[in-house]
Amino acid sequence: MKILSLINKSITGMRNAYLVNLLATVNIALSLTLFGGFLVGIMNANRLVERLGNRLEVVAYLKDGVSEESLKELEEEIKRYPEVRGVGYISKDAALASLDKGMAGEPSILDGLDGNPLPASFVIKLNDTFQNSAGIKGVTERLSRIDSIEDLQYGGEWVKKFSALVSMVRFGGALLGVVIILSAMLIVSNTIRLTIQTRRDEIEAMRRGGATPLSLRAPFYIEGVIIGGIGAVFAVGILAAAKWVIEYNFGNDLNLIFGMKLDLLPYLAVIGLLSFGTASGLIGSIVSLWRFPRN
Repeated sequence: MKILSLINKSITGMRNAYLVNLLATVNIALSLTLFGGFLVGIMNANRLVERLGNRLEVVAYLKDGVSEESLKELEEEIKRYPEVRGVGYISKDAALASLDKGMAGEPSILDGLDGNPLPASFVIKLNDTFQNSAGIKGVTERLSRIDSIEDLQYGGEWVKKFSALVSMVRFGGALLGVVIILSAMLIVSNTIRLTIQTRRDEIEAMRRGGATPLSLRAPFYIEGVIIGGIGAVFAVGILAAAKWVIEYNFGNDLNLIFGMKLDLLPYLAVIGLLSFGTASGLIGSIVSLWRFPRN
């Protein structure tokens, strides 16, 4: 019952200064919406990097005239590499057939070809622990020393650059999160301080009537949590609406571009925003009451 009484007292105090509390809630909601957008972007970028990393492979293009026996020996040699999970052989004819199928809308391009200019190749897939630039480097260094291999193709370098970009965005998002949390704390702190000023006579009367310091402070703590929590709920609502609009209008296009289904509002982002909102509200109220009378 005492907790309910404190909550009712907090709500009554917020009603008496509804305009100040409303502005504080809106500011927190907008700040957390911005942070939530960055958080969702970072989460999806991490998923994309992980997906691309798991699909890393090395393509070794072979010189013409390599005998069947040499091909089998080379394939067995590559399979023994600790980084390699599997090796697939693509013949010259299979490569041309694949190109022909992929360019079905432009058959005239292949009509002018004299013979088959495409090389045979080995498609080398890496083990999970070597799905990184170091693993690719180890494989390609050994493959480059084999005479029957003419050229190598792999996507490790651009994945590495994309990973570095994601790390920079992640760092920027962390800084933005700190700034937003501090600003939310400042907003709540100033709001609570204004509320205390408007209720100073009431607080003084309660203190003289024997109210304990905790019973005087607790309603303001609860008020800070409510302001931060409601701001976070509004932020989640804005992001949910944005998610619906984006998925309704561009969902299929985005999935096609990125090669995976994007999660525009992960549950971890929702939990994070709600936690940030309530925590910043509580800490802001604690800061505002730091010099509050203790006896």
